[in-house]
Amino acid sequence: MELTYSKENIANVLYYISFSIYIGYQFLISTTIEFNNTSSLKLIIYLLCTSLILFKMMFFDKLTVSLLTYGTLFIIVTIFASYVAKNNLYILAMFMIGAYNVPIRGIIRIYVIEMTVLLLVTGLLSYKGTIPNYTYLRGLKTRNSFGTKYPTDFAAHVFYVLLGYIYLIKGKVNLFVFSIYMILGYTVLKLTDARLDAILIFVIGIIFYLYNLLDKEYINPIIDKTYLAPLLGAVIANTITYYYKSSPILVTLDKLLSGRLYYGNMAFNEYPVRLFGNYIEQHGWGGTGRLDMLFKYFFIDSSFVNSLLSFGIVFTVYLIILLTVSLKKVDIEYKKIFLLCFLCVTMSSMIDQHFLELFYNPFILIGFSIFNKKEKLND
Repeated sequence: MELTYSKENIANVLYYISFSIYIGYQFLISTTIEFNNTSSLKLIIYLLCTSLILFKMMFFDKLTVSLLTYGTLFIIVTIFASYVAKNNLYILAMFMIGAYNVPIRGIIRIYVIEMTVLLLVTGLLSYKGTIPNYTYLRGLKTRNSFGTKYPTDFAAHVFYVLLGYIYLIKGKVNLFVFSIYMILGYTVLKLTDARLDAILIFVIGIIFYLYNLLDKEYINPIIDKTYLAPLLGAVIANTITYYYKSSPILVTLDKLLSGRLYYGNMAFNEYPVRLFGNYIEQHGWGGTGRLDMLFKYFFIDSSFVNSLLSFGIVFTVYLIILLTVSLKKVDIEYKKIFLLCFLCVTMSSMIDQHFLELFYNPFILIGFSIFNKKEKLND
C-alpha cells in the first residue's frame, strides 16, 4: 500500500497517536504494575492527548457548522456532568468529537493491536510473579486477575478485544473461528470465573457464526433495526433495576447477575435522578484494599444505570440519542458488522461498567461519525 502524506492521513495519525497514548496510560494505571503515577504525569498525558486532537481539528480538519454546534453543546453538557460527578468524563467527549473523519476501523485496529500486546505482557508478568496477580475465591473456585485489579476487568478486556477483532475480519466467522471463540470463552470462565463476560464471548461467536449461515435477504432488515440497541438497552437496564424489588422474576434474575440489580436499586433509593447527576462514592472488590471494604461494598455495575445517576439526565439522554442517530445514519465500511458489534457492546453495558471507558470500549467513538465524510475502503 502506497503511503501518502495528505492532510487527511496526517490528521488520522495525530488522532491514532493521541488515542494510543491515552488507552495505554489508562490501562497501565488500572493494573498492578507499580510506577510513579503522579498528578503531574496525569496532567502531562491529558494535555498531550488534548493538544494533539486540537491541533488535528484546527489545522487538518474541515469543520462543519453542525459538528461545531453539536460538539460544543456536548462538551458543555459533559463538563457540567464531570464537575458534579467529580469525574474526567470530558476526556471522552474530546476523543468522540476528535474522531471526526477518522476511520472507525483504523481506531479499532489500533485498539486491538495495542490492548492485545498489553494484556499478553501484563498476564505474562503476573504469571511469572514479576507483578502481583490478585486472586479471589468464589466457593472453591480461584479467580485470577492476571495483573489487572479484578478478574472481571481482565475478562472484559478480552471481550472487547475479541469483539474488535471480529469487526476487523469483517464478521467472517467460520466453524474454525467459532470454535476458537468457544475455547477462549471457556478459558476465561475457568481462569477468572467471570461468568457473564465468558457468556458474552460465547454470544459473539454465536451471533457472527449465525450471521454467516443465515440468508442475508432476511436477516439484514433485522440487523438494520439494531441501531436502536443503545436506546433500548438504556431503557431496559434502568427500568428493571428501578423496579427490581417489585418483581419476583427480577429478584431471581438478580441472583444470576451476582447482585447487580440489588446494588443498582439501592443507588436509585439513595440518590435522586438529576439533570447533571450526583457524586456517588463507589467501592468495588478490586485492589489491595478489598479486605478493608468487606462491609462497605457498593458498586453500580450497569453502565446505563451509572450514567443516569452519576452523570444525569441531560448527558445520558444526549449521548444515547447521539449514538442512536449515528448508528442509523452513519456511512461506514461494513456497517452491518458494526451494528452487530454495538449490539454486543450494549448487552455488555447493561451489566458491566465499561461503556464510557475508552480503554475498554472504542466502539463508542462512532458518536460523532454522523458528520464524517464517507469512509474509504483503504482506511
